[in-house]
Amino acid sequence: MSTTRELASCGVTTMGQTAHVPHLPSSCGPQVKLGKFMVSLHRMDIGKLKERLILYAECHVGTHRMCKGSAEECHSLEPVHLELEVISLRPRAFIIKNFFSEFEADEIISYGTPRLGKSIVGDVESGAFESDTRTSKNTWLPRKTSVVTDTLFRRAADLLQLDETLLNRQEAAEDLQIVHYQDGQKYDSHHDWGVNGHPESRFITLLLYLNDMASPHAGGETAFPKGNDGLGIKVHPGKGSAVLFYDLLEDGNGDDLSLHAALPVHEGEKWLANFWVWDPKFRSD
Repeated sequence: MSTTRELASCGVTTMGQTAHVPHLPSSCGPQVKLGKFMVSLHRMDIGKLKERLILYAECHVGTHRMCKGSAEECHSLEPVHLELEVISLRPRAFIIKNFFSEFEADEIISYGTPRLGKSIVGDVESGAFESDTRTSKNTWLPRKTSVVTDTLFRRAADLLQLDETLLNRQEAAEDLQIVHYQDGQKYDSHHDWGVNGHPESRFITLLLYLNDMASPHAGGETAFPKGNDGLGIKVHPGKGSAVLFYDLLEDGNGDDLSLHAALPVHEGEKWLANFWVWDPKFRSD
């Protein structure tokens, strides 16, 4: 797995400045300009982009919506082209529209709903506890929960140009964390990286938005208060889209500018999935 130090010279030019491509290659990716560039996914996939996807109605039946056909019948082999929009250079953050299908979003919510519990902060080593800084509910879904969760891990691997076998608790990824907000619930500003006495740390955060905002003023956006030269950024790209950002700098230190928050939900509800990639190795013990 590539380390942060190997990324030090890998950059893309956008808006006259330098940002880093959102993957972990062994060599640098192509130089691109402006605020958007394309990434192609070639792995056999289920539920790719909703406007290009096929066979859901035919292949998913019953309350568990399991595919009744073979993998070849229920998966598409066509490449998917994703557009990544650079929304911040410091921290390095991107929007990925239509990263997953509405079907997949609904399935993740259905798996997560009966398992929800009060969100906590901290970890086992530093001490996990409830806090009024984080008032949501959440749960965890292992990769092996279903074909949908496994596919999301595979798609993230394609996006990040990682070997998909690395994305498990024994190597470089956590289980998928599902979070639910409503009635003013929020998560105040925090970093996803931490200092716990180990060299391993969360390296990349991929936020999957599982539903749309109830209205333009519903709240629930993801905010980067130190982004945009201190003026702040807030974003909610909508159901099926994702936000990708780096937690660490090229030298392996935590990026203070990656400070972010889940703003209070004033109307309706918000469903989100957190996908974290660790560098160089996730400590599961």
